[in-house]
Amino acid sequence: MFSSFYDMACMPTSLPPVLGINLQYMKQKWHKESYIDHFDSMNCRAATNFCKSELEAPYEAFGLNVFDISEPCEGLRRETFCYYIVIDIISYLLQPSTHDLLGVDPAAQNFSTVSWPTRSAFDAAFNVLRDSHEHIMVLLESGVHVLIYVGTYNWGCNWVGNERWMFALVWSGREAFVGTEFRE
Repeated sequence: MFSSFYDMACMPTSLPPVLGINLQYMKQKWHKESYIDHFDSMNCRAATNFCKSELEAPYEAFGLNVFDISEPCEGLRRETFCYYIVIDIISYLLQPSTHDLLGVDPAAQNFSTVSWPTRSAFDAAFNVLRDSHEHIMVLLESGVHVLIYVGTYNWGCNWVGNERWMFALVWSGREAFVGTEFRE
């Protein structure tokens, strides 16, 4: 998915480009060399930091919504997740009466929409940069149904990256899957 962020922000995928940045050379060469051909953690971190400074930082600086590129972000992304209603949801979920209603253990201290230490640990392990397609292939081969979330205007869970890896996934049902017509 990481490699498709460029496509969603800088190419006419779901909407006209929202950023006028040309990082095509980095997207193709550095990504392939340090993530796909041979996972090199030092080059991977350098490429990731470059991409964050040249693509993600401008995206966020323009106040764009990562969940819907057709709308601006409301408030600070780390606090509101681009939607002010999140503040009300958190407030509701923190109320003792809500805890009682939901049967939350009284020892539970708080509710958090994101565990930032957990996210940092995933980032440190290059989680978003590693392919997990083999795990999905095993699930499919085992008969487990898989639901892939794809947002038309979602920057992170976008249709461009999902379509790429889903169509490239090698498994026994690939031919039938690739031949199936898209539907709502």
